Amino acid sequence: MKIKLLLSISLLSLFTVACETEEIVELEAAVKSEVELTSSSNVTSVDSYRNNLMVEQRFETTYISPFNKQVYTSHGFALSGSAARTGSKSARIELRKADNKVRSEILLPAETSSNRWYGLSMYLPSSYWQTSTEVDTWDIIAQWHAMEDDGEAARFPPIALVVSKGRLNVVMYWATRSNNTNSTISGKKVFDLGPVIKDKWVDFVFHINFSHESDGIFDVWLNGTKTLDYSGPNSYNDNEYPYFKTGIYKRKWGSITKRALFIDDIRTAGGGATYADVAPSGSGSNNPPVEDPDTTPDTDPETDPGSSTDQKVESFTLINADTDREIKTIANGETLDLANLPTKNINIRANTSFPVGSVYFNLSGAKTYTKTEGGAPYSLFGDTNSDYAAWQPATGQYTLKATPYTEAGGKGEAGTALTVNFTVVSGSGSSNPPVEDGGSTPAIDPVTDPVSSSGQKVISFTLINGDTDREIKTIANGETLNLANLPTKNINIRANTNTTVGSVKLNLSGKWTMSKTESAPYTLFGDEKKSDGSINYGGIVLPSGDYTLKATPYTESSGQGTAGTPLTINFTITQ
Repeated sequence: MKIKLLLSISLLSLFTVACETEEIVELEAAVKSEVELTSSSNVTSVDSYRNNLMVEQRFETTYISPFNKQVYTSHGFALSGSAARTGSKSARIELRKADNKVRSEILLPAETSSNRWYGLSMYLPSSYWQTSTEVDTWDIIAQWHAMEDDGEAARFPPIALVVSKGRLNVVMYWATRSNNTNSTISGKKVFDLGPVIKDKWVDFVFHINFSHESDGIFDVWLNGTKTLDYSGPNSYNDNEYPYFKTGIYKRKWGSITKRALFIDDIRTAGGGATYADVAPSGSGSNNPPVEDPDTTPDTDPETDPGSSTDQKVESFTLINADTDREIKTIANGETLDLANLPTKNINIRANTSFPVGSVYFNLSGAKTYTKTEGGAPYSLFGDTNSDYAAWQPATGQYTLKATPYTEAGGKGEAGTALTVNFTVVSGSGSSNPPVEDGGSTPAIDPVTDPVSSSGQKVISFTLINGDTDREIKTIANGETLNLANLPTKNINIRANTNTTVGSVKLNLSGKWTMSKTESAPYTLFGDEKKSDGSINYGGIVLPSGDYTLKATPYTESSGQGTAGTPLTINFTITQ
């Protein structure tokens, strides 16, 4: 890449994830960054062990240079004292559907060298990050945007961190032509980083060598664990390198009305830096932000956080435990017909006015069950980083009461409880209602390996090279996969069926846990179909450890219909 002086920054967003239709969005007005970063623009860190830093922004004062803001409302950006990864403050960014804008973001100038390190910490409150399953209602929370050459049209951001349908993805584009458009882009990759983590500070570290050729690098660490190790093209053949943006970019809202997040401890460094130079650390204020997003929608929620006595449970949400997606809010007196739900494997989440110390559940009726949940999401039958455990309820009448407490373990001061009565039925003609697990722990996977009369079955698993989209090998039960001996560490796994089926539900457990339902090809970490009909597979670097993978075919889409014969394998990942 040829390096020139910094030009104005043109804005564009387009984002899709696997199996979604691409959509080009309108170009926003150009803005100009007033500061240029160079490799020699080192700053002195508050931490003596950090070296080679070019930017360190901890949001402790109103001076946020060299960042510029792209916000259009008073609530778009603010320094917040209610949450901090370290120190006493963080940046709070909000975007509302009623704003009629597509972004609230902060951005840095374009880079002047290809090799860069980035570190930052984010907090996504669950009260603002309800999972949306509607088409194209994704959110971009960080991106590296291209600097278009003179006369060149705006294009998709080459690299972006995208929230889509409850999962965190990296979406990457590149182009080898010196003058290119969206229609001449050379390639695209989608990497699935796992479920979105809410109500916790999440630390990100990125190491990037921007390049449209094979020497490109894009490495990602999530909470200290390396989750992506990609080598290959990752940007466009432009005269200038991309620039970094973070915040919220959202074009389509569906039923969602607002998004908000907290950002802290942003650092960037040159190519001579290390992970430790930019990684968030320290023990500052780890208390969850005090948020009240719904009672005063036109006022910044932080202006009146309320006392502990204001803590209350506001509603209960029915959760699809197969997909971890919200089904509906449970109304008092409601009848839940399992025959009309997308799944019989459910969970129930209590929603509070803002994060609390803990929530005590008391379920009575056809099943008696009590539990104290210490961290959001406050789910009746438990979850692992928002991967919800499943409960198959027996038909009958239930009463559910949830009480918030200011401290963990159901201790401290009790807030305002919420009680709902509901009835579970299984269709008027059903003579075989679902049988719930008789113990105190809900069934994690209620599928019992039936052999279906349909004859559909999963027959094998294929290891896929996420860089080249080529098959590597069939995975044998009990096999050890040494990533160092594979052609890439970015892998995907495809379930193979004896015939085309409606859908396949994949459950991965062990060192890393996830559950998803796929149409063909039935891939664990996602895929998309290219314009020529070929498949572009996502890829991920699995942490070392033991895993169990189960795939169950269904006659209908979305895990519905008759279950066929599943296949389960155990395997081990080493580095």
